Amino acid sequence: KGSLLEKAFREKKKEATKGSLLEKAFREKKKEATKGSLLEKAFREKKKEATKGSLLEKAFREKKKEATKGSLLEKAFREKKKEATKGSLLEKAFREKKKEATKGSLLEKAFREKKKEATKEIKDFMAKLKKLKLNVFLGGSFAKDTWLENDFDVDLFVKFPHKHRGENISEMLQEKLKKFKYEKLKGSRDYFRIKEGKFVYEIVPVLEIKGKAENITDCSLEHVKFVNKNVKNKNDVRKLKLFLKANKLYGAESYLSGFSGYACELLIAYYKNFDNLLKNVAKFGENKIIDVKKHYKNDRDVLNNLNESKVSSLIIIDPIDKKRNASSAVSNENYERFKKLCKDYLRNPSEEYFKIKKFDIKEVNADVVFVKHFDNEKRDGGKIMKVYNQVKFLLEKNEFEIEKSDFEVLDKGYLWFKFKDLKLSDKVKHYGPFSDDKENLLKFKEKWGNVKTEGKRSYVVIDRKFKDVKSISKFIEKEFKLTKLN
Repeated sequence: KGSLLEKAFREKKKEATKGSLLEKAFREKKKEATKGSLLEKAFREKKKEATKGSLLEKAFREKKKEATKGSLLEKAFREKKKEATKGSLLEKAFREKKKEATKGSLLEKAFREKKKEATKEIKDFMAKLKKLKLNVFLGGSFAKDTWLENDFDVDLFVKFPHKHRGENISEMLQEKLKKFKYEKLKGSRDYFRIKEGKFVYEIVPVLEIKGKAENITDCSLEHVKFVNKNVKNKNDVRKLKLFLKANKLYGAESYLSGFSGYACELLIAYYKNFDNLLKNVAKFGENKIIDVKKHYKNDRDVLNNLNESKVSSLIIIDPIDKKRNASSAVSNENYERFKKLCKDYLRNPSEEYFKIKKFDIKEVNADVVFVKHFDNEKRDGGKIMKVYNQVKFLLEKNEFEIEKSDFEVLDKGYLWFKFKDLKLSDKVKHYGPFSDDKENLLKFKEKWGNVKTEGKRSYVVIDRKFKDVKSISKFIEKEFKLTKLN
C-alpha cells in the first residue's frame, strides 16, 4: 500500500512537473507570440515610416520638380524680359540713330543750300574782278571745300605773270581796284579787303611760280591743289576746325597762337580722319614732327635743315615748301592744351566739345572791364593783345595782385581783370642802389633824404601813386585810350 501510494505520488509529481513544463512551454510560446506581435507591430511601424518616407520623398521630388520648373520658367521669363528690354533699347537706339541721321541729312542739305548760295555770290564778285582783266582765283577754305558755316571771309588771289618779278605787284593791283571801296592791309605783300554783301573778300596779289617761289603767298594756289588731291573727307577737316574753334585753339593770328586752316587740312591729310588724328595726338610727346610728304629722312634731319625761327613744339612740314613749318604759329601752351583736349574727348566724347560759346561780357566775373574801339573794320587782335599785356604789366608793377584776366576780340576789343584786393596800403617801399654802390647811394640819399636799408639794398618809404583800382583805372583809360565799362 505504501509502495502504491509512493508510486501514485510519483505519478502525480510527474504529472505536476509535466504541467509545469507545459505551462512553462506555454509561457514561452506566449512570450514568443507576444514578441512576434511586437515585431510585427514594429515592422508595421517601420513599414508605415518607410511608406511615409517614400511619400515625403515623392512629395519632395514633386516640389523639387515644381521648383525646378519654376526656376526654368523664371529663367525663361528673365531671358524673355532681357530680350524684350534689349529689343526696346535696340529699337530706341535705332530711333535715335534714325533721328540723328535725319537731322544730319537735313543739316547737310541746309549746308549744301548755303554752299550753293555762297558759291553764286562769290562767283558774281569774281566776275566783276575779271572784267578788270585780273587773273583771279578762289583760294582758302572755299576753294578747298573745308569752310565752316557762318564763315564769311573769302580769299581771292590775283596772279601776275612771272615777268613782273621784282616789281611791286601790290601797287599794280591797287591801281586796278580803285573803283572799289577797299582797305589796304600790311602783309608779306600788301593786300586789300573789300566788303560786299555778306562776304569780306581779301584780295592777295601773287606771282606766277617758275622754280622757287618769291613769296610764301605765291604757294597758296599749290596748297589748294594739294588739299583737294589728298584730303578725301572734307567733313573731317570741318569737324577738326569746329573742335579747335569751340575750344579757342583755332586761328594762326599772333593773339590766338593756334592752328591755321591749312594746318588742320594737313593733319587730316596725314592721319586720314578725325578719330584717328585724336588717337594719335593723345600719344604725342613733348615735341612732334609730322613730315606729310616725307621730304626728310628722319626728325633729326628736319631739325638740322629747318630754320630755328620755324622750330616749335609741333612741326608740320609744308608738302609744298619743305623749309616751312605750317604749324609754327601754335604756341607751346596751346600745343599742350590740344593734347589734353584730345585725351579728354576720347575719354568722354560729347557734342559739347563742338559748341562755340557766344562771348558775353556781362557774364564775365571781373572787377574792371576796358573796351578798345577799332579804327577800321579790321579786328586787330594783335593790337588788343599788345594793349592787354601793357596794362597787365602796369598793374603788376604797381603791386596790384591779379587773380584772373583775359581779353576777347569781337566788334571791339575787351580787356578784363579780377583782383585779390581793390585797395592797397597808403605807403610803399621804393628801392634804391645797393649799399656798396657808394656813388649812386649818395645821389639816392640826396634825392630822398631818409634812406633805410634792407639787407644790402637801400630804400625809402613813400606815398603810393595809385592806392586803389579806381585811381589806376582812370590813368589806364587816359594812357591807352580805353573806355571803362564798370
